[in-house]
Amino acid sequence: MLEFIISSKDEKETYSDVRRIFLPGVNGRLEILPGHAESFFLLQAGEVTMESDSGVKNSITLVRGLCWAKDDRVILMK
Repeated sequence: MLEFIISSKDEKETYSDVRRIFLPGVNGRLEILPGHAESFFLLQAGEVTMESDSGVKNSITLVRGLCWAKDDRVILMK
């Protein structure tokens, strides 16, 4: 499972047991699954969707941001 951290200058949210994450990359939609290679992404405006291990989906709207994935931890800085 993934640990997904969403951070801004005002707050930080952490989600555990995330099965997959969809991100609006500048070159198209990205999907991050457990075991993803270490990567750094530039993100554009769009919807960020995470799916929990139980199948529940949560979404947030992103204006722009950066994302770093490493060792089943995904950090989104908005």
